[in-house]
Amino acid sequence: MATEDKAPRKQEPLTPELQQQEPVEPRVTQDQAYKKSWKYIGYRHFSRFMSLHENFGQVRLFRTLNSRVLLAMQDYISELETKLDKMEDEMSKVSGPDLHNGSFRQETSAERMKLIWEIQKRLKAYNEYILTYSQLSKRRPVYPIDTQSVRNYLDSWPNAIKEEETAYLDHKDDLVYISERTDSFIGRRFRPGPSWATTGAIRSRRHRRSRVADDDDTTAFVMDGTFIHDAGKVEELYQWAFVILGFAMLISPLWILVFVTAQIPRLAIMTCFILAFLGLVSFVTTARPFETLAATAAYAAVLVVFLQAQGP
Repeated sequence: MATEDKAPRKQEPLTPELQQQEPVEPRVTQDQAYKKSWKYIGYRHFSRFMSLHENFGQVRLFRTLNSRVLLAMQDYISELETKLDKMEDEMSKVSGPDLHNGSFRQETSAERMKLIWEIQKRLKAYNEYILTYSQLSKRRPVYPIDTQSVRNYLDSWPNAIKEEETAYLDHKDDLVYISERTDSFIGRRFRPGPSWATTGAIRSRRHRRSRVADDDDTTAFVMDGTFIHDAGKVEELYQWAFVILGFAMLISPLWILVFVTAQIPRLAIMTCFILAFLGLVSFVTTARPFETLAATAAYAAVLVVFLQAQGP
């Protein structure tokens, strides 16, 4: 007899007790992170902190070392230049053979061509180094308040980064921003780019390190003390303040001059407002010196025209 094919039995799901449970990684508390910040914080979170705001991105320019490297490159090229000169002096002697020194296509010395290409390679590296360094050296120096913010973060997590590896912050005169800054003098403090870090942006959080993170990041509390303001609102506030102040600078002297008839007081009033306008344009905007003087001259011309229109 033929045996009937039996349909495979459906396997019943395992009960929760029989299922293999994957171990759940416990969350890191602030207390644990504070005691072992070298393990839980380290460069991973320090790098995140530096990327939060352009004020925190600070590195050394190594001005002294860059100058020394440039001098070494320059000296080596000078040696090659001297070697080439001596070689051509030797090939141009009256007592020597008649060698053609006026053609690359009919070059008679392979050694000379090899030296020329070596000089080309060294000059290319030298020129690129100068261009790169000259661009970096134009970066604004780091303001002490921004360096202090980085120090406050590091103080909040002792030993997160080895002390000798944060010593670059001690070279205050050698620090530059990673991102190029184009802010005005006042804008550096009140409108520093896409977002705004408050004075003393990073504050100690030792009194809160017992709290546990409540999201997917097991160390989400690392940035608790970092305050970044809304860039759009700060930008809008800054623009409105500048517009109102500029409008006041234009209208106020006109109303004041209407009620002053003596020439000397009028001249004094105009001088004060012109100086105030010059300071406003210099410190609040990013205008260059000649642009500042041109704007001030136009402002002074408006006041003079108004004064002449009133007559003696």
